[in-house]
Amino acid sequence: MSCPLCSAGAISTWKPPERRWIVDCGICGRFAIDEYLMNVIRSGREAQDDRVCRLLPLLSQAAQDSWAAGIRLDLIGENWQAVAHDAQRRQR
Repeated sequence: MSCPLCSAGAISTWKPPERRWIVDCGICGRFAIDEYLMNVIRSGREAQDDRVCRLLPLLSQAAQDSWAAGIRLDLIGENWQAVAHDAQRRQR
């Protein structure tokens, strides 16, 4: 399976009680992503939806930064856009 954020090879493990995927990516590190957001990203990539695709590099950077700091980023449908915008502000 590929990483939903950067498309590199990754190992994803489904956690049914939490309805989340735990993703281990060599680039992004380890992060969690809920089922809803995983579906948003998959369909956004398939449709080449710029509203989704343009935020993925920012989410990848946020996951990398969190993992480097010893924190597992938890991406959910309610926070992913804010996480991406925070990552964009940090780049400036």
